[in-house]
Amino acid sequence: MNKVLTNSDVLNLISPADPDSLHLNANGSWEALWSPANPHAMDMDIEIIRRTPGVTIICGPKFCERLPRWTSILFRIKQVTP
Repeated sequence: MNKVLTNSDVLNLISPADPDSLHLNANGSWEALWSPANPHAMDMDIEIIRRTPGVTIICGPKFCERLPRWTSILFRIKQVTP
């Protein structure tokens, strides 16, 4: 049985990346969002997430439609059953 991941689980997995917002979408993908306040930290965070084993970016980075100037990525996490 696959464990349901919490936000804390995902933040621990992608650490030291630290998005301003993180949530699970209905389709099972995760969305990470960054405010426009610190674009250099966002670039580094996205690169960290991109290189995290078991994580696949499926969309982005792109500007978020509902939050002007915020940047988002969508990603999936491959669940490994022990």
